[in-house]
Amino acid sequence: MNKVNQFITVNASLSRSINIERDDKDQQALKAYVLTNNAITALNDTINACNAKQNSNKAFSIIGPYGSGKSAFALYLSHLLNNNSQAIDKLPTLLKKQFNTHLDSSGYLKLLLSGSPEPLIQTFLQTLKSSIKPYYQQLGITDEAQLNTIDKLLLDEKASIKKVVNLIKKVRLTIQNAGGKGLFIVIDELGKFLEYSARHENDDIFLLQVLAEEAYTTDKANVVLFVLLHQSFEQYGKNLDNKLKNEWIKIQGRYQTLSFVDTTIELLPIIAQVFQQKLPKTSKQSIKNEIAIITKTLKQQNILPNTLKTSKANDLFLQCYPLHPLTLLLLPVLCQKIAQNERTLFNYLGGNEPHSLVNKIHSLKLGDFIYPSDIYDYFMNGENLSNDFLTTRALSESYNALERLIDTSIKTFKLLKTIAIFNIAGGNITASKHTLALCDKDYAKNTQMLLDKSIITYRKFNGEYRVWQGSDFDIDQAISEQLAHITGLDIAQHLNDKQVFLPFVAKRYSIEKHSLFYFKTIFINANQYQNIAKIADKPRVIFVLNFNNADIDTFNKNIINYFDKQDICVLVNNSEQIKTASKYCTALENIATQNAIIQQDPVIHREFTQYLIDAKQQETLAFNQILNNPENCLWFNQIESTKCRNKRAVQALFSTVLESIFPDTPIIKNELINRDNPSSQANAGRKKLLFHLLNHADKADLAIDKFPAEKSMYIALLKESGIHRQVKEKWAIQSPTEPKYQMIWQKIDTFFNQSEDQARNLSSLDAVLSAPPFGIKKPVLPIFYIANYLYNKNEIALYEDRNYVPYFTNEHLERFLKRPDTFTFQQFKIKGFNQSLMQEYEASLLNKKAPNAQAIFGAISSFIKELPHYTQQTSNISNNAQAVRDAFKNNKSPQELLFKKLPQACGFNSKKTDGFGEVLKKSLQEIKNAYPAMLNSQIGILAEKLDIERLESNKEKIKTKLVEYGQRLEAYTIDKETTKFIKTISQSFGETTHYFERVLMSINDKHPKEWNDINNDFAKQKLSENIKLVLNLDKVHTYHTQNKLTDPQEIAIVTSSEILSNEAKIRIASKILNSISIKEKISVK
Repeated sequence: MNKVNQFITVNASLSRSINIERDDKDQQALKAYVLTNNAITALNDTINACNAKQNSNKAFSIIGPYGSGKSAFALYLSHLLNNNSQAIDKLPTLLKKQFNTHLDSSGYLKLLLSGSPEPLIQTFLQTLKSSIKPYYQQLGITDEAQLNTIDKLLLDEKASIKKVVNLIKKVRLTIQNAGGKGLFIVIDELGKFLEYSARHENDDIFLLQVLAEEAYTTDKANVVLFVLLHQSFEQYGKNLDNKLKNEWIKIQGRYQTLSFVDTTIELLPIIAQVFQQKLPKTSKQSIKNEIAIITKTLKQQNILPNTLKTSKANDLFLQCYPLHPLTLLLLPVLCQKIAQNERTLFNYLGGNEPHSLVNKIHSLKLGDFIYPSDIYDYFMNGENLSNDFLTTRALSESYNALERLIDTSIKTFKLLKTIAIFNIAGGNITASKHTLALCDKDYAKNTQMLLDKSIITYRKFNGEYRVWQGSDFDIDQAISEQLAHITGLDIAQHLNDKQVFLPFVAKRYSIEKHSLFYFKTIFINANQYQNIAKIADKPRVIFVLNFNNADIDTFNKNIINYFDKQDICVLVNNSEQIKTASKYCTALENIATQNAIIQQDPVIHREFTQYLIDAKQQETLAFNQILNNPENCLWFNQIESTKCRNKRAVQALFSTVLESIFPDTPIIKNELINRDNPSSQANAGRKKLLFHLLNHADKADLAIDKFPAEKSMYIALLKESGIHRQVKEKWAIQSPTEPKYQMIWQKIDTFFNQSEDQARNLSSLDAVLSAPPFGIKKPVLPIFYIANYLYNKNEIALYEDRNYVPYFTNEHLERFLKRPDTFTFQQFKIKGFNQSLMQEYEASLLNKKAPNAQAIFGAISSFIKELPHYTQQTSNISNNAQAVRDAFKNNKSPQELLFKKLPQACGFNSKKTDGFGEVLKKSLQEIKNAYPAMLNSQIGILAEKLDIERLESNKEKIKTKLVEYGQRLEAYTIDKETTKFIKTISQSFGETTHYFERVLMSINDKHPKEWNDINNDFAKQKLSENIKLVLNLDKVHTYHTQNKLTDPQEIAIVTSSEILSNEAKIRIASKILNSISIKEKISVK
C-alpha cells in the first residue's frame, strides 16, 4: 500500500524560530520566508515613507503575539533594504518597482538588536560598532573618528542621550556624503529592554524618542526604525509613576503602529507552500473529488470563510493534502487560541515532535486524511498559553471526558476528540451533525454511544454536540415548560422593547446634506396598526409582522395608505422565524430569573449562558434577515412599492424618500451644530456665535478671530447663505441670497406677520421648520430666528415672561437659548389709523420721520420708566397727563399702547387723529415737569416768608439767605427737630436744587422724589412752621446781640429770669416763640 510520504514532502525550514542577529547571514531563512498580507502592508508603508519628499514618519512599532512572524519580517526587510536580489524577487510587481527605484548597490547600514535585560544604549552602541566598520569599508569610508567616539561612549556607563544623538547625526551625514542610503535599525524583543528600563528607571527609553525624531527627518540618507514587541510601551511599565508612564505613552505616539496578526484566510496560502506534492494522477483526481464534496458541505454550513470562493477553496485544500479541510481551517484558530500563533503552526507542519504532521504522514496511506482528531494530541500535549477561562475549562473537560471513556472503539474515541477540539476552537466550526459526518461515516452510532454514556450532550437550539459537563439541571425540559407558558407573547412589543434595530441612517442623503438623517424603527402587528400615530416627528420604518393571509390583506388594503408619506412600511415575511427565536430567548430569560441553580452552579451557569448567547444570536440572525435579504419582504412608501434586492437598494429607498419629503432642506456644511443632539462644545460655539451676531453684526466675520467652533458655524450658516454680508461697504444682516435659505427666511417672516394680534411663541415655528419640506435640525433654528429678529427688530416686539423687552441683551440671549418657551414675539402693523397716528408721533415728538414705532415706544417707555416716584403717583397734574402716565402701567404690548391706550388717554379715536400729537406732547411735558413744579412750590413758601420775589433767578438768593440764618442760629437751637432743620439750612450742599432737596429731606426723612401727595402737603405745613421759627429766633438773636430793652414788660421779664438756669431760659423762650407762630396762624385763617 502506498504511503503519503512517498509523494508528499514538507518544507521544514518554515518551522524554525528567527533570531535577527543569528540568522542575518542565513540565506535559507530568507529563502523560506513567505510574504503575508500584513508584511505587504508594512512594506507599502515603509517605501512610501522613504520616498516622501517632505519629512515623514519612518519609525514603526510592530505589535503582535508570540510567533506571529514579526522577527521573520524584520529580517526579510533588512535583506531587502540591503538590496538583496533574492529578497527583491519575492515582492509583488509594483513593490518591486518601487524598491528597485529607491535602492542602489550600497543599501542601508543595518543595526539589528535583540532584546535582553540590559541597558538599551550600551547594546545599541555595541551593535553600531560591530556593524559600521564593514559598511564603511563597502562605501570606501576611511575616517575612524566615529569608531573612536563609540569606544569612548561605551566606556562611559552613563553616556548621555545627547552625545548618542550627535553620533547618529554624524554617522548619517557621513553615509549621505558617501552615497549610502541611510540607517536601518531593528530592535527585536524591545519589551526586554523596556522591562529593564522600568526596573532601573534609567533614561534608556528616551533613546527611542530621539531615534524616532531622527527617523522623521527626510534627507538623501534616511533613518528607518522598527521596534518589535508583544504589547504597548506602557504595559511594560505598569509599576512606574503616572508622570513617567505618560512619558512612555508619548514616546510610543511617535511610532506608527503595525499589527501582525494574520487571519485564517491569509494563512491558508502560506500553509499550502509547505507541501511539495507529486501525486499520481488517479489518486489526485480521487482526492480532488472528495475535497469538492467536503467543500460543498462547508459552504452550505457557512463554515467556509466568506471571502474564499469555492473554486479557490478546492485548490487550497488539494494543495494542503493530506490535511482534511476541517483540520486546515482549525489549525490557525487553535494556534492563536492555545499556542504561539504561526510559530506553533509551522512547528506542527515542519517539526519532528510526536503527533506532528511530518511524523503522521509516514504512517498515512495515500488517499487518507489527517482529521481534526489527529491533531488533538499535538495541541493537548503542549503547554496551554490561553488566558481565556472558557477555553481552559473546555480543555480540562475534554481531558476528563476522555478519562471517563473506557471499553469503547477507537472510532468512538476519535469522535470524542473531534467533538472536544471543535468545542475548544469555537467560532463557526461547531460539532454539528454535518461536520461530524465529514469526519466519521458512523458518527450517528458513535454519538449515540457517547450520549448514552453521558459523555456528550446535544444542544437542540443550535444543533451542536458538546462534551457533557455533569449538570443534572435539564435545560431543554425547562425550555419546553417555559414555551408552553408564553404562547401569548406580543412579538411586536417584545421587539420594540428590545430595540432590535437602531435608527436607520440614510447614508447618501446624510452625506449630501452634511447632517445625520435617519428613520426610526417600530414593529407592529398588522391588526393593531391603528394603535400608533399616523404621523410622527421623525420618518419611520414600520415593520408589519405577517403571520397569515389576513395580515397580508390588511397590509395591502389598509396599512400602506394609512401612514404618512415620510414612513416606509415593510411586510416582514419571516415573522414566524422571528417569533420562534424571540419566544425561545424569552423562555431562557424567564428560566434565568426563576431558577437560582443557574447562578449557584458554575457548570450549569456556563452551559446556560452559552444557550442564551446562541439563542440571542439566532434571534439577531432572524430579524437581520429583513435587511440581509430585503427581497423577501415587501417595501412600500405609501402605495408605491419598491423592489429592494439588497442592502444598497434599501439605502437608496431611504434617501429617495427623504429627498421627496425634504426637498427644501438647505445644505448646512457644519456637523457640529447640524445634528439633533449637539455636544457641549457645539452648544458653547453656537452661543458665542449668537453673541457676536447680536453685538458685532456691523463687522466682517462678526469680529470672530482665528477659527474657533463658532467661526465654522458662521461660515456655514450666515456667510455662505448671504444672511451676513457686505452691502455698500457696510457689513450687516440681510435677507439670504441662497434660494433654500430664502424659503426658510420667508417662513419666519410669515410667522412674525401672523403675530400682529397676539404675541407668539416660537415652538410652533420649530415644528414647521423641522418637519417636511424643510427638515432643519432644531439646534440650528435659534440662529435663523435671532438673525431674522435682528434684521426686523424695528418692527417686532419681544417679550420675556409676558413682559416687554425694549433692548435684547446678552443676558436675554442666554436665557432665550436655555428657555425659548418663555419668550414671545409680536409684529407691528403700521397702516390706516395706525399710520395716521405714526405721522402724529413723528411730527410732534421727533419733528422728523421716526425710524419706526418700536423706537417711539422705546423712547416713551424709557421716559416713563425714569420718572421719579412722586411723578408716577401724583394727582397734581391734569387728567390727560394722568391718563397718559397710567396707560403705561401693566402694559405688555407696544402696539396696544401706541395705537390704542395713548390715543384714548388723550381723548382721540379711530375717527379723529388730528392734533393727537400736540395733546400727547403737552401731557408728556406736564408729566416731565411735575416734580420740578412740586419742588418750586416748596421753594415758593421759603421765598414768601423771606420776602423774596418768586423768580427762578432768585433761588440762589433764597439759598444764601437760609444759609446765613442757619449759621447765625446754630447756637440758639431749642429742640431736636429745630436743631436738625437749622443745621441743614446752614450747609451749602453745592448745586441749588440739591440744596433744597436736602432741606426738604430734613422735614420728611426721605428724598422728595420718593414722596407722595400726602408727604407734599405735610412738608408745606412743616416748612412754613420751621421757617417762621427761624425768623423769630433770628429776632431773639438780634435783641440779644444789641441788648436793647426799652419796654417795661421786657425789662421785668428779663430781671425776673436772672434766677433761672440757662436751660430753663431756653425752654421758656421756645414756648413763647411757638405761641407767637400759633397766634399768627390763627389770624391768617
